[in-house]
Amino acid sequence: MNYYEINRYCSPKSLLVITPKGTLIRIYCPFQVLCIDPVDDLSEFGLYMVGSVLMSEAGLIVYEINNVSYHHHFFLICADE
Repeated sequence: MNYYEINRYCSPKSLLVITPKGTLIRIYCPFQVLCIDPVDDLSEFGLYMVGSVLMSEAGLIVYEINNVSYHHHFFLICADE
């Protein structure tokens, strides 16, 4: 499945995640993330709101924060199970 097919079936306003307890849940935008690796103007340990979730052509999950796209690996999701 290529990224065009995946984007067709995924919503830019939600994300499926597996919790530490092994439960699959859907979280909806906006959701809060913790920056674990400073990038551009985002500071380490800063809390930010994700406005939408997309997939890059390389197949990586991208978060839109303040109208700028960032790869997901710079962040941890802050969500209740």
